[in-house]
Amino acid sequence: MTNEFREAEIGQATVYDRPSESDRPDSGQPDQSDQDKDQDKEQEQESAPNEPPPVSNTDRVTFAPGETGTSLRGKVSADQIQRYLINCGQAQQFTLRIENGNVEAAVISPDGAILGSAVKEGSQWQGTLPSTGDYTLEVIPLERNSNYRISIDVL
Repeated sequence: MTNEFREAEIGQATVYDRPSESDRPDSGQPDQSDQDKDQDKEQEQESAPNEPPPVSNTDRVTFAPGETGTSLRGKVSADQIQRYLINCGQAQQFTLRIENGNVEAAVISPDGAILGSAVKEGSQWQGTLPSTGDYTLEVIPLERNSNYRISIDVL
C-alpha cells in the first residue's frame, strides 16, 4: 500500500472505483497522458446536462420563552431545499415528526454528519445530540411540490 499512496490527509473517505481488467491498458502500452485525461474530463462535463443546483432557503428557528418545541410549515418544490438552523446543546434529546406532507427531513450535526431522518407524513426520528452548536434540519420534497408541517422538540 505504501507504494501506491505516499501521502495521507485526515478527512472524509474518498471511494475510488477500481478499473476492471478490460479497462486497464495493456502492459506494453504507455499510460494515457495527463493532458488527454484532462481533455476527456472536459468532454464529459460538456456532454452532461447542466442542471442548476437546487435553490436552498435557510431560516433560523427560535423557541418562545419557556417552550421546548415548535411547528414548522412551508412548501418545497423539486428544485428547492428548505433548511432550518436550530441551536442545541450536547446531550439534548431531539425529536422530529413529519405531521403533514410528502417530504424527507434530515437532522444534520454542526460537523455535517447526518444523524437521522424522517420520511413522509406520520414518521419521526428521535436521537441524543452529540455536541453543542447549530444543527440543520433539511427538508426536501419527495414529489414535485409539497406542503409540509413538521414539529420539533428539543429537551
